[in-house]
Amino acid sequence: MFGITAVRRNKSASPHFTPEIRWAVAVALLPILANLHLILHFFAAAPVYPYSGLGLNLGLGHLFPPYPTIDFNVGALSEAQGRRAALDILSGIIPWWNFNEGVGVPLAGNMQSAALFPPTLLVALPDGMLYLHLLLQGVAGLFTYLLMRRLGICQFAAFTSGVLFEFNGTFAWLPTAPIAFLPMLLYAVELEMAQISGAWRWIAVALALSIYAGFPEMAYIDGLLVAVWTVARLATRQSTLRLRIFRNIALGVACGLLLAAPVIIAFVDYLAVALYSLHANGFFLHMHLDRHFAVSLALPYLFGLIMNTRTVPSIFTFWCTTGGYIGIGLPLLGLLGIAGCRLRGLRIALVLWLAICVVAAFGLPGSTFIIHALLLSDTAFFRYFDPSFCMAFAVLAGLALDDLTRDMTKRRYALAPIAVAVLLALGLLGVRPPLAALHQPFWLFISLAMALFVLGGMVVARRFPPVRCRHILGAIVMAEAVFNFLLPSFDNPRHPTLERGGVYFLQAHLGYQRVFAMGPIEPNYGSYFGIAEIDDCDFPIPANWFAFRQAHLDPYAGPLIFDGHARLTLAPGIPAAEAMLAQNIAAYEAAGVRYVLTKPGAVLAPLNLPKVYADAVMNIYELPHPRPYFTAPDCVISPGSRNEAVTDCAAPALLTRLELFMPGWRVRVNGHAAAVTMVDEIFQQVALPAGRADVRFYFLPPFMHVGYALFFAGLLCLCLPWNICRRLLGGGPTHG
Repeated sequence: MFGITAVRRNKSASPHFTPEIRWAVAVALLPILANLHLILHFFAAAPVYPYSGLGLNLGLGHLFPPYPTIDFNVGALSEAQGRRAALDILSGIIPWWNFNEGVGVPLAGNMQSAALFPPTLLVALPDGMLYLHLLLQGVAGLFTYLLMRRLGICQFAAFTSGVLFEFNGTFAWLPTAPIAFLPMLLYAVELEMAQISGAWRWIAVALALSIYAGFPEMAYIDGLLVAVWTVARLATRQSTLRLRIFRNIALGVACGLLLAAPVIIAFVDYLAVALYSLHANGFFLHMHLDRHFAVSLALPYLFGLIMNTRTVPSIFTFWCTTGGYIGIGLPLLGLLGIAGCRLRGLRIALVLWLAICVVAAFGLPGSTFIIHALLLSDTAFFRYFDPSFCMAFAVLAGLALDDLTRDMTKRRYALAPIAVAVLLALGLLGVRPPLAALHQPFWLFISLAMALFVLGGMVVARRFPPVRCRHILGAIVMAEAVFNFLLPSFDNPRHPTLERGGVYFLQAHLGYQRVFAMGPIEPNYGSYFGIAEIDDCDFPIPANWFAFRQAHLDPYAGPLIFDGHARLTLAPGIPAAEAMLAQNIAAYEAAGVRYVLTKPGAVLAPLNLPKVYADAVMNIYELPHPRPYFTAPDCVISPGSRNEAVTDCAAPALLTRLELFMPGWRVRVNGHAAAVTMVDEIFQQVALPAGRADVRFYFLPPFMHVGYALFFAGLLCLCLPWNICRRLLGGGPTHG
């Protein structure tokens, strides 16, 4: 099935791996070798150090500030929420709900936590995010290699394609899990094109994993490339086979959606009660990458390392909108791969996809039509197109290297370096403001030296015989890809420490109440440490929680980040978060806030609150009258957890629980189902009988019983022989 030559177990069989297996193992393990400096802790790779607000000794000098990725959500969402989900699962709890963010929010339903994605369990480990990324890189490289071998590409060219994709710019700058499953999906489609028995199962598994991986917009865009690929490959099959192959692919897609039903239903349920204005009403329709900085996709460190140019607003905007880079060698070989004769239809389809990406991402004429036609008007296509873009180029690059055994192909390489050099020069001249942004000579020199290395190496390589030329070119483009990938990893701090004193204090004294962190601990990292903080940084967010925040806590807080710093506008005269805290302190207390956290040196003078703890990263102040998590008049309440309490009431009473009211919350009182109603705009209330009562809350997204049923139906479909599945679906005869 995998296209790897098996070794017969007989007397003449070699005890060693076959060359095919060695190539596959090499491409899967190369990310481990490339990241040894992180694995061996020469640099600290855990996002908790730079992003939690608790890290000390982070700096490395002016060349390497601590920004190893372009998006801090690799910490605030992927690590912090992922760790909470992993710890819940390891405790035997399905991570539907997060008690440690805001006043409670859905966990699996927000998607970006990847709470139900099996590899997320790795995040429970101290360096879990590193291990997760290494796993995803290895999977991406391995299946790209297998895909190219399935297309009949030679081993070295397939290996080069695998390396180019597993070290692509999105993995380097914005590591997101769905990237790994794009080549797996394409490989599964190729298995189906070859009518390999059970190939549709690979489609189901790859699709389900890409959805569970947490970035639905990226999974959708990758799926569009898979659709283009499928159409191109179907066109080359006999008309009698097309319907059969298409039906098998459709079965795989249907089975994959069934397997992903729980997280899809949780996400849809959440959207029904959430604020997602940035992904509605065509918000992203007219947003695109700045064409004046297009050259930075080829020379990614032309303006310095990540976020190292805050003084130039236009460059900072580029960092905030891009989702990765391409480099020079990858598109250079990819463009050469366009002209080959074999797999002509596939090459044309990939070029079409590349053209669509360029037009839509840079806002060229026709972009609005494309965005509408592909149902992308509410998606940041300009940020999430890079993996599919790199995949198309990686396949074309492998085809180009495979074509090199033909002399007529080699002649095309004479003009390629010149053409690319001209394009780079034009891109440099088009930088806005013209060349003024190139004010870091060190990184300008590094970028131009890399361009010279790739282009000059290509000129030299063509002097060698075709096979040797292929090896030299492959080595050059792989070296560039690994070099560009590794540079941001040196942004990780060398010898950081995590100041946990305040965390230990809160874990010991907070109980079931909350903190408002106006510094450390940064939003969502309360989830990481098991500390309930009213801060949040998420998308989407519950609409009723946002309305409560705006009405009672801080009307000037940003819609997506509530942390005591982010403001809705930077207009002069906007009150600071400290002023709003002083004005609305009773509302904070009513939401269960007991402690306020600030950075050292911050002043809360108008409040005159007692300081109960201080260390190198935070001060902790205590509010005088925080509201208990459970309250009921004339009742003695003994909480066992946030979900359990034993009450003893003199008369029937109403129990108020300071947890966000949302459809899906249920309660049992003395073993009997009871109604959960909303009180105080966002909280929960349940009726209690007189006397002793055992109260147990639990959250299950609406319609999740249907989701479970669909999941097990998909699992059954995946496990049953194909002919039985075909009969269940009412299909005709087919293979396998």
